[in-house]
Amino acid sequence: MQNSKQSKAELKEVERIGRFLKYFSHHFFKDNCLQHATALSYTTLLSIVPLMAVTLSVFTAFPIFDDISVQIQDFVFKNFVPTSSEVIQQYIQEFSVNAAKLTGPGLLFLLLTSIMMMAAIDKSLNTIWHNSKARRVGSRFTVYWSVLTLGPILIGLSLAISSYIISLPLFSETTSYGEELGLLRVLPFFMETLAFTLLYAVVPNCKVPFRSAFIGGIAAALLFELAKKGFSFYITSFPTYETIYGAMSTVPVFLVWIFLSWAITLIGAEFTWCLTTFRRAVEDETTQPAKYDLRLAYQLLYKLWLAQKEGRTLSTGMLLANDLGSDRKSTTALLKYLAEINLITLDEQGNWLLSHDMTEYRLADLYQMSTFQLSPAIYSENQIMTENSSLWLEINQAVNDKMDISFAELFKIELAKA
Repeated sequence: MQNSKQSKAELKEVERIGRFLKYFSHHFFKDNCLQHATALSYTTLLSIVPLMAVTLSVFTAFPIFDDISVQIQDFVFKNFVPTSSEVIQQYIQEFSVNAAKLTGPGLLFLLLTSIMMMAAIDKSLNTIWHNSKARRVGSRFTVYWSVLTLGPILIGLSLAISSYIISLPLFSETTSYGEELGLLRVLPFFMETLAFTLLYAVVPNCKVPFRSAFIGGIAAALLFELAKKGFSFYITSFPTYETIYGAMSTVPVFLVWIFLSWAITLIGAEFTWCLTTFRRAVEDETTQPAKYDLRLAYQLLYKLWLAQKEGRTLSTGMLLANDLGSDRKSTTALLKYLAEINLITLDEQGNWLLSHDMTEYRLADLYQMSTFQLSPAIYSENQIMTENSSLWLEINQAVNDKMDISFAELFKIELAKA
């Protein structure tokens, strides 16, 4: 009996993992993560020299890093670029030294290019978090500037502390060379985990649970390490790029690696978002939607859309003051649910505003979260056929066709009638 219960629990857990992976893969492709990775790859090519120039400027501002700045660059390229790291490092170093000699408008251009890179990352991550409301300019600049300045400092400090600890007499006497080498080998993994965790926790313009960001950071760091080994093995075993491009092979190889790096970064970001939303969006989908009224949801979204057109936000009290035909408890619960599925959010003053582009979100998207929904058309062909299957397919298609309209279009129709 006990074995039977244990096997059922294990089966349930396996099923839960399968549902999570399906949920993750669906949103990864729905959010166009590979397209974002491609765009970020080209942005990185334009921004890597300015970023290196800014990094060198940060190092020169702190005399403590004078002796280890070259060591830091060697460490970064050897551990984060799996192939041709010496050639790439030499090129980028030369470009960065030349860039650092610029003055006035040239330096301003470098800074703007670096900030553009941060803005592209910000946009991609907020797309994954379904957050269309951008930070204020001052807040965005503070975040970007903090990353650009604190990033190099944290890397420098971590290496300086590591070197100091390894040089301690007690550490040297009690640690063999093999153990010391092992510690240095795992250092990149810890740094990657820290970097990914901070990226997922800080950059999105919404509250991200640190636990989810940390788990996502570990997952991304593991994938990054595996990708380094796999990519290095592929390039050395199958020198296709070198055969085709010859001496120029470093450029396409580096570009492919940048793309893989960004793809892994966005996989970790999507994984983090799915960890945050999976329980509510998937596991509880049979109980939650029954509590909520689709018409009431539409009315709340419409009121917030009208307010946003006028540059205003609405408090819970202001929404309750409207004659929505619902009690306070139901309306408050629905507002919380709409926030959990990232359709609305609270600002710094505690007022509600839309956090999703209503031109992209359809009535059918919200309706399909209901308990008694008709299956989405995309899954209809894969369902077990019954004697009435053709009838259900027709009904399903009719409902999906009628509801295949964005909220923005509905709101404009409503506004025209008013």
